[in-house]
Amino acid sequence: MPLAWHVRSRNVGTIALSVWLLLGNLDTIINSFAWWSSTADKAPGFCEISVRLRHVMFIAIPASNLVIAKKLEAIASTRQIRVAAADRRRAVVVDLMICVGIPFVFGALMVVNQARSYSIIQEIGCWPVLTTSWVWVLLVALPVILVCLVSAIYSAVDMLIFFPVYIGSIAKQIKDAITVGYGSWQFQHQNFGEVLQVPADLVKLQSSGQRGLILSRLVCPISGLIFFAMFGFGQEVRQGYKQAFGRVLSFCKLRKVTNLPPPGPIVADIEVVTFRSRETCGAPSPHSEKFSFNKHALEDA
Repeated sequence: MPLAWHVRSRNVGTIALSVWLLLGNLDTIINSFAWWSSTADKAPGFCEISVRLRHVMFIAIPASNLVIAKKLEAIASTRQIRVAAADRRRAVVVDLMICVGIPFVFGALMVVNQARSYSIIQEIGCWPVLTTSWVWVLLVALPVILVCLVSAIYSAVDMLIFFPVYIGSIAKQIKDAITVGYGSWQFQHQNFGEVLQVPADLVKLQSSGQRGLILSRLVCPISGLIFFAMFGFGQEVRQGYKQAFGRVLSFCKLRKVTNLPPPGPIVADIEVVTFRSRETCGAPSPHSEKFSFNKHALEDA
């Protein structure tokens, strides 16, 4: 997609959603390839980043959808006909706080419910380990629900699609976690330094857990396909594809760059139409005078 066009249009939600989906899909691909047949802890630094990214994606996609719905509502609304430059800048700052600020705060609070640094699941890769309690409901489930609710206010599509998906995915966890106590910080993080290694055979024995893992892994790819279907076939986007493809061909010397001939003299024909009055001639009729000029002749003069 033409990034420059979205930057000029200040489509913060669209840009943020594309970046989050790109990072999420790259993370899924790398994890699948690196740990397809192994549970070895061979990239601790990457896993630390990966589990936080997976946790952040839980709210980053709904937050970006919220900004897009908010933008569409502002376009369709007639409350403001003309928007000042200061209001535009303020709107961009608010959108960035929603798309970037909320996910970063959400990720920073992950450690409160993080029982272990991460786990490694065969065929899936690095995975966060969180304990569910009423604190988890307050810091993880509730923010996602609130973002989806606000998005539903702006867009009925969000209410029909995103709200049931996210609510349904955490409804059972909320039911089980709301009555569980948090305990102490020391009890919560007593095994924080241990890496839980889960083979694929053990995951397959728990059908409900396997379905949840598969659904969580498919969120980013499916969201990416939907995003491309909605934004990847517009007129400006197709023109951007054509220009980018032409640059690639020219760079690879697969297409010869044609040099346009220098422009010749420009001759313009101007027709002046006047009307003769009844007093000057027998009948009113239009009269035209046509003449031409040469651009080079004017420049020489």
